[in-house]
Amino acid sequence: APDLIFASLRSVGVNCEIYVDDQAWKTKIDSADLVEIVTAFDEMAPNDSSKGIADALREFLGSGEKDTDNNGKISFVFTDIFDEYGKGRNDTKSSLYVHGYSTILDTLDGEPYSNRGDIIYLDTDPMNLSADDQDLRATYNALVQEHARMIMQHNQPDQENWIIEGVSTVLQKKMAGDVKFFGNGTSPSITSGNQLTYIATGYQSLKGRTDKWNAYLFLSYLQEKYSISGTGWDIIQAIARSDSVGIKAVSDALVTLGIDTDVKGIFADYSMACYLDAVQIDNIYDSRYSFEGFNFQTPPSGKPAALLSWNALIGK
Repeated sequence: APDLIFASLRSVGVNCEIYVDDQAWKTKIDSADLVEIVTAFDEMAPNDSSKGIADALREFLGSGEKDTDNNGKISFVFTDIFDEYGKGRNDTKSSLYVHGYSTILDTLDGEPYSNRGDIIYLDTDPMNLSADDQDLRATYNALVQEHARMIMQHNQPDQENWIIEGVSTVLQKKMAGDVKFFGNGTSPSITSGNQLTYIATGYQSLKGRTDKWNAYLFLSYLQEKYSISGTGWDIIQAIARSDSVGIKAVSDALVTLGIDTDVKGIFADYSMACYLDAVQIDNIYDSRYSFEGFNFQTPPSGKPAALLSWNALIGK
C-alpha cells in the first residue's frame, strides 16, 4: 500500500500551493527554493519570461486541468519518491530516479488511495534543491512535464500514453529550455525493443524509459522535418490538441498543417534515421535519414535492425 507522508503547507502562489515533507524541510528544500518555484510557475518560465509555466502550458494546449478540489491551484508535494534510486531493481540502474510524477487517480473520488486534488509529486532524494542549482532546474523540467501530462489526461482521457508522454516531454524544451530524463547525464539512446505503445508512468516510469525515449525522439523528428512555421511547435501543438487517438492524432495534425504526407512513410523514415543517422548524405535524401538535434553516429552493426514495432492498422 502507499506510504502515509506528513507534509506541511509552506507556500501559496496564484496557480499553486506547495507542501513539503516534514523530513525534507530545510534539509532538501527551503523558503528561497519555494520563491524560485512559485515565480517560475506563476510569472516567468525558465525559457519564457513573458509568462509562467502554468499559463504558458494552458495556452499552448488550449485547455487547463480539472481543478478537482475547486481551489484554483495545483498542489506540489515535495517528498522522497519511491523509485529505483540506490536499488536498481526491475532492470533499472541504481543511479536513475524519477524527478516527479502525477496520477489521474488523485482526481477520482472512488479510489481508496486518492488524495482528491490536482497534485504533482516532486522528488527530494537524491534531488536536493537547497544544495544544487541543477536539481532546482530539474524540478522546473518535472513541473512542465507533469503539468502538461495532467492537462492532457484530464481533457483527453482516451488518448494513448505515448502521445501524452511524448508531447509533455517535448514541451520541456519549450518551457524549460532542455529535456531531462531520470537523473543527471541520461539521454535518449537507441536500444532494442523500443515501441510507442508501452509507456510506464508515475513512479514506475523507469521501467519503460526506452519506450519513453522513443516517443520523444519520434515527436522530435516530426518537429525537425514537418513544421510549416519553421519552429517545430506547430506540429506538436496540432498533435496535442487533436481529438483523434494515437497515431491518427499525428495523421490529423499533418492534415491540419496542410502537409500531404502519409504517416506510415514518415514513421519508416524515422526508423531509418534512428538506424543510420546519415548526416553525410543529407543533400541526397533531404535530411530524411538523420537528426539535427541528436547524434546517433555509431556503427549500424551496434544497433538493432528490428528497432521499432508498429502495426499501422491499429495505430500501435
